Amino acid sequence: MNLGEQQNPGSGGAPDPDRIRAEIDRLATLFNSTGTRAIAATFADGQVSVQGLLEKDADASTITQAFERIPGVRRVVLNFQDGTLPLRKRLYFDSGSTDFTGAQESQILDELAQFLKRYPDLQVNVIGHTDPRGGITENRQLARQRAESVRTLLVKRGINAQRLRVQAVPGSPADVGADQPLWQSRCVRFEPANL
Repeated sequence: MNLGEQQNPGSGGAPDPDRIRAEIDRLATLFNSTGTRAIAATFADGQVSVQGLLEKDADASTITQAFERIPGVRRVVLNFQDGTLPLRKRLYFDSGSTDFTGAQESQILDELAQFLKRYPDLQVNVIGHTDPRGGITENRQLARQRAESVRTLLVKRGINAQRLRVQAVPGSPADVGADQPLWQSRCVRFEPANL
C-alpha cells in the first residue's frame, strides 16, 4: 500500500547530508530490531523514501513522525506491504535430529532468503531449540546443530554467513508451553539481531 507523502513544515537550513543519512540509518535499524517490521530508507534532495513490510498499520505513522523530526528532512514518502514477516516463521525438526519434519521448510527458507536479499543490512539471529527430553549438554549441541544447518542452507541460497548469528537454546521457545505438543519445541526460529 502506498501511504503517500508527508511534508515536514518545520525543516529549514542545510544540515549535513551525511549526518542526516546516519540518523536515517540509525532509525531504520531501530525499527527493524523489533521483529514486526522490516524497512529500508534512503535519502535524497530532502526526501526520505521508506519501503518495506509492516505487520501493523499503526507503525506507519510512528515511522513517519520519527523521520520527520530529523533536521533537513522536508518530506517522507512511504511504500509498505502488508503481511507476515518471514522472520516470524519457524522450521520444525524430527525428534533428536537435524532433519526437517516436512516439505514446507524448503519454501520457508526460500522466502526468508528472498526477504534477506531485499533487506541486505538486516542481520538475523538463527536460534535452535529442542524439546525438553534429553540432557542439557546433548540438547544444547542438537539446538546448535539445527541452527547451523539452517544457516548453511541460507548461505547456499546466497545469504552472507556474517549476517546470520547462530544461537542454541536447549528446551522450548518461550511461547511454547509445557502443555503443547513436543514437536513445537523442536524448531529453529529467527529474530532480528541487535545491530
